Amino acid sequence: MVKAWLASVAVGAMTLFGSSTTGDHRPPRVDDRQQGSSTEIRDRDHFSGRSASSTGLTIDIPCVAAGVAAREASLGSAMTAFTTDSNTAYTKRASDLASAYTQSGQSAVRSAVRSAWQHFSAARTVAKKAWQSSRDSAWSQFKTAVRSCGSAAASLSDSGNASSESSGQ
Repeated sequence: MVKAWLASVAVGAMTLFGSSTTGDHRPPRVDDRQQGSSTEIRDRDHFSGRSASSTGLTIDIPCVAAGVAAREASLGSAMTAFTTDSNTAYTKRASDLASAYTQSGQSAVRSAVRSAWQHFSAARTVAKKAWQSSRDSAWSQFKTAVRSCGSAAASLSDSGNASSESSGQ
């Protein structure tokens, strides 16, 4: 199932990059869309697997797409683990607080409430650190993988968006 998903993401990325831009991340000009124009032929050649740009640098687009798909699958798994751990922490806190208020005496209640919140805070910290570590690892592996996709592949990747990932708060 994961392989099929990765393949569909790779095909989608190839379709997106291959048909919507001129290679410089700008939409093609209206006059360049004419059938058989030199720009159309150059663009079609540019996005067919390994290609050389006007600067002589190569980019293996399917390789970049595979790297993106692997990164996204890794991030998806890590986010699932993070949300599961967070939900578990909230459920445990609710149970611990319910139990705390069944105690007799203010001192016992206060102690149990404090303990419930400390355990909750510790569980959330562990979940956050695990997410951040997994997130950083996924992006690091992606950047390493993209280096093998050609000398100009980094210019095509979306690594500049890494800062928009969730911090796990």
